[in-house]
Amino acid sequence: MSTTGHDQQSVEQLPGRTADVNEAATLAGDELLGGIFDELALVRIATDLSKMRMSYSTHDLAASIALNVLKSASPPNRRDALAQMTVREWCREGKVAPALVRAFDKQSLP
Repeated sequence: MSTTGHDQQSVEQLPGRTADVNEAATLAGDELLGGIFDELALVRIATDLSKMRMSYSTHDLAASIALNVLKSASPPNRRDALAQMTVREWCREGKVAPALVRAFDKQSLP
């Protein structure tokens, strides 16, 4: 997923920010959301989330992007389960905070 041509106002370079916004949007789009969501929309969500007063790793930000997108999708579908499994694996690998796994667990409840 390419994000060329999109000015994200150097958010990833703000003090205290460790997440790579473009990489997080790519991870969310390709690995968590199955490549079916608009890449520019994912970059915008990533940029908005990264502006919050929270420090994200790139994988944390990717999981947060996917949660944001999946919250508006209804009813829960196969993408939810695939994203949840991937986020659990990332947690086992130490790439995301356990709180994000819990958020995905809550998201997938009927």
